[in-house]
Amino acid sequence: AARKNSENVIVLRNMPDIAAQYLAHWQDRWDRGTDWQPGN
Repeated sequence: AARKNSENVIVLRNMPDIAAQYLAHWQDRWDRGTDWQPGN
């Protein structure tokens, strides 16, 4: 789980540019995602 799950944590302090890039990347992946359907 530590190597393959997307639920890992990242802590960014005093790094607004990197935080913004991370958020943009996360949002892009969220927007491309689909809801899980049983049996798929």
